[in-house]
Amino acid sequence: MSTIGTWLQDAGLKDLCVDSGVVAEGSASGVMEGRKYKRAVRIHKLVYEALMRLAWKGFIPWLKANHRGNMVHLDETLRSMSTLAEGVCNLAYGDVVQNPSCVRIIELFQIYLSFLRHYNGSLSTFWMSYVDTVEIMLRLLRASREGNWMLHLASIREMIPRCFAYDKLNYARFLPFYYAQMSRLATDHPEVHAHFQEGGISVQLVSTNPFGRIPVDQTIEMTVNKDTQTPGGAKGFSLSQDAVTRYYLTS
Repeated sequence: MSTIGTWLQDAGLKDLCVDSGVVAEGSASGVMEGRKYKRAVRIHKLVYEALMRLAWKGFIPWLKANHRGNMVHLDETLRSMSTLAEGVCNLAYGDVVQNPSCVRIIELFQIYLSFLRHYNGSLSTFWMSYVDTVEIMLRLLRASREGNWMLHLASIREMIPRCFAYDKLNYARFLPFYYAQMSRLATDHPEVHAHFQEGGISVQLVSTNPFGRIPVDQTIEMTVNKDTQTPGGAKGFSLSQDAVTRYYLTS
């Protein structure tokens, strides 16, 4: 998020977020720098959705002009999506994914997005690069929430060139080393690799939310570190190391 904000805040993203009322002007810098995590995720999701809505708006006339024979698939896809919106569930989603018309329209939409990336002018290319970067961010979030180790590694690999391109020196320096080490994990530390493959890269705090896993460092922030920084926890509890140790063991 810091990479995205540093890259795009002077391209109008910061002004867009403030003028639209999504974020207060005093918080905008923290959001762009990635320090205000939750708000930054929300803003990039909203801007991503707005750009994809614009892409879909241009997709329909492009489809009519270049693939008119597939308009019947578009009508069927919209009917399927309406049915899914009325009752979202795994069964309805599976029907949409397996529907031949939906598959065909998704394929054509990907072709149209490729057209926007490469053949529709520099402005279109610029904002599609933002869309692609936000998708990497969303995949990293999904990898943490699902405990998907391979998706995490693949997303890290995609992000590395962007860290070099946008002068994020610390990430550019250490992410390649991190990726190289983690790629050898199955050979060097097979027991750790097996643990990560089973979802050990993140923590499930609430069993009723299968898509609610959070990274280990955030879990520590919400538990141990929170106790040490708030009254009623370990803060001001005792100067005795043994007493604090007993407190944590009891908790």
